[in-house]
Amino acid sequence: MLAIVLGSAAGGGVPQWNCACDNCQAARRDDGVRRRTQDCVAVTADGRRWFLLNASPDIARQIEDTAKLWPAGARRHSPIAGVVLTNGDLDHCLGLLSLREWTPFSLYATAPTLAGLFEQNAMFRTLDRQRPHAVRRPLVLGDPVAPLLDSDAGAAVAVAGRCGLDRKREFARRVRALGASLTVNFVLHRGNLERLDQFIDLALELGADRVELAHTQYHGWAVLNRRTLSPSPAQIEAADRTVARAARRHAGVIELVYVTPEITAEAGSPDHGRPPGSSAGSTRGR
Repeated sequence: MLAIVLGSAAGGGVPQWNCACDNCQAARRDDGVRRRTQDCVAVTADGRRWFLLNASPDIARQIEDTAKLWPAGARRHSPIAGVVLTNGDLDHCLGLLSLREWTPFSLYATAPTLAGLFEQNAMFRTLDRQRPHAVRRPLVLGDPVAPLLDSDAGAAVAVAGRCGLDRKREFARRVRALGASLTVNFVLHRGNLERLDQFIDLALELGADRVELAHTQYHGWAVLNRRTLSPSPAQIEAADRTVARAARRHAGVIELVYVTPEITAEAGSPDHGRPPGSSAGSTRGR
C-alpha cells in the first residue's frame, strides 16, 4: 500500500486564522515553520485508484498539490475512488463539498455519521443532486470491508481463473467519457449473492444506465459445477428482498433488471414456482 500525507495540521491549519502562537507567527513569516493544511491522507493499493482518509476543508488545494490525484485521460475523470470518514467532524467532512462536481465516488462512514451528514444537515444533500455521485457505503465496526467488481478480486479469480477488474473499470470509464450508454452485468451464484448490494452500488459508481443481475444459467461448465454455484432458497429470498429495496431506492436513476435462478441447491428445479430465467423486477431509468 502507498500512502501520501496530504495534510498534517489540526483544525484550522498552520497558521490558523485566529491564532498568534509562536508556531503560527513563525509560519506567517516563513521563519522555520512550514505552513500546513488540515489532516488528510490518500492511500492506494494499485497506484491507480486512491481513497482519501477524511476530506479536509483544504482538499481542493491538497489535490492540486499532489500530481497522483490529478485527472487523466478523459475530460471528466478522477483517480479518487472513495472517501473514508473517521467521524463527522467538520474538519474531516467539509471537503466533500469540494467534490460535488458529479464525478462518482464511494463514501464510507458509519451509519450514524452518514445520517448526521445527509439526514440532519441539508447542506450535504447537494451531493445527492445527481445520482450516482457520493455512493454511500455504511461501515460496521468490527466488520471487514469487502473489496470492490466480482466486486471481490479473489472471488473473480476463483470463478474465472483471472482478475480483470481494472480492465473493466477502465472500459467503463472510456464508455462514459464517450457519452455512450453503459450496461453492467453481474452473474449471480451461491458464492456472491451476499454482495448483491455492492454490485448495485458499483454499477451506480461506474455511472451505468442499466444493471443486469442475472443468476447463472445452467449449461455446459455451469452444469458440471451446479453444486457449488446453485444458491439456497434462503439466499434467493434474501436476494429478492435486496432487489426490491434497490428498485424502490433507485427508481428513475438506473434501469435494474433481475433474472431469477433456474435451480436451487436443495431443489434442483425451478425456484419459487417462477419460469426459469424470469425477471423478478425492473426499475426503469433515465
